[in-house]
Amino acid sequence: MKRDKASDKSIRDMLWNELKEYELTIIDMTAGERRELHEWIRAGNSVYDNPYLICSDDGWPMDYINASRFAEDMVGDARL
Repeated sequence: MKRDKASDKSIRDMLWNELKEYELTIIDMTAGERRELHEWIRAGNSVYDNPYLICSDDGWPMDYINASRFAEDMVGDARL
């Protein structure tokens, strides 16, 4: 089944707008985090999801940056 190019564009536009709003809320984002976040969005994912499948206490997926930081902290703790 072919995908509709118009709907693909609207999804990309929605993800891009979501990214721009999200970036305004994460004021301490590093250049590396920003680069990884943009790659995540270009792959068709939401900023409000993460590749680690980490959920917050309320059971919903953690946003990308906070999940990335959480995962990094967990790896750091495991090395101790």
